[in-house]
Amino acid sequence: MLRNYHSSMKQATCELVPELDFFGLAGWGKHVISMVGFKTPYPQESIEQCVAPAHYPQEVKE
Repeated sequence: MLRNYHSSMKQATCELVPELDFFGLAGWGKHVISMVGFKTPYPQESIEQCVAPAHYPQEVKE
């Protein structure tokens, strides 16, 4: 998905650790993003606070 997002990410890679709920790294160029997830519902209020101000079209936010 990252590779298709922008031409600067054509060499993007992703590593996941299957033993954990979710832990992974995504990287391209000098950038690395750490990801972590848990098998539990995320509070709706927290999602709204993070997603509402994002500079993306409404259909992406939904």
